[in-house]
Amino acid sequence: MIYFNDEPIDFRNYKKNLRPGEKKKDGLEELKKEFPWFPKKPVILKYESSLVKRNPKDNKLIYPVARAIDTTARVSDEDGRDVTARYAETRTQDQNGNFIYSPGHIFIEPLSMTFNKQDAEKLWFIWKFAKNVKNGAAIKKRYPSDLEFVHKQKAAEEFIKKEMELEKVRSIVLDEKISNSQLKKIAKGIFISGTDDMNKYELKSAILSHLQVKDEATKIKRYEDFVRVVDVDEVLEARANIQDAIDMGIIKLDSPTRKWHFYDSKSRRKLDEIVFVRTGEDLYVGLYDAVMNDPKLIQKMENMLNSVKRETGVKEVDKETKPDKK
Repeated sequence: MIYFNDEPIDFRNYKKNLRPGEKKKDGLEELKKEFPWFPKKPVILKYESSLVKRNPKDNKLIYPVARAIDTTARVSDEDGRDVTARYAETRTQDQNGNFIYSPGHIFIEPLSMTFNKQDAEKLWFIWKFAKNVKNGAAIKKRYPSDLEFVHKQKAAEEFIKKEMELEKVRSIVLDEKISNSQLKKIAKGIFISGTDDMNKYELKSAILSHLQVKDEATKIKRYEDFVRVVDVDEVLEARANIQDAIDMGIIKLDSPTRKWHFYDSKSRRKLDEIVFVRTGEDLYVGLYDAVMNDPKLIQKMENMLNSVKRETGVKEVDKETKPDKK
């Protein structure tokens, strides 16, 4: 809800005193004019790219100083009054009758905020009144600006797609189940040198640092190299299937022998051995590594999963033919 001087306002009709013949002030219509694709498609608010850095030691993001938007702004309303405009999701009163608004700030995380139809009121407040948004409506150039709207539909869609794809890549590299040998294959495949003596965490850091460069063209080129080496969607699907197989009792560990086996989910009878994991090696990493490097094991696991899923009415593993990579 938005409040002017503690009075709730309807952002779809926010000017109280209309002159004869004057149309109502509709915040949603203003947003549609500014972002013609909204609300059918989302609006993106993001940090200015040049202001987001990465710490080379731990690969963590370093944000600009202002990581939040104030939910309070001192402005002039459409009737010329000086008002305190507030956005709040909840409003309560203390024992003295004073209003308490929450939240006090709107946080942008990790790199951007996506506004869909249900977020229209919040979007309108930020676009209209936020101090540290570069291209907001009411306040321009008066404060340091470290946030900006993506102002073209195609650019917004590409930004979302790229963020999603990069998150997929990060999830693969950061997965605790990925082995040293797989990380080394990836690292060498994208031309990172000196990896032979690196441990798992050094390899992860080297790969992520290699992908997260400042120059956008270089970043895209390196991401494309990664995708050529690793079929991102295929890896994520196989990884999810391994977990499904464990959850459904199709794959089980014999702890005393450190061996993973396929099991018949109905009779619970032990079937073929998948892999023996040596002492000192993580049991799940060993399983993951064995299955991911053997197309026959992947095929057998998917067949067994589909058999169980047909019986239980769960959607089967997607077997759509993927286009060949050029």
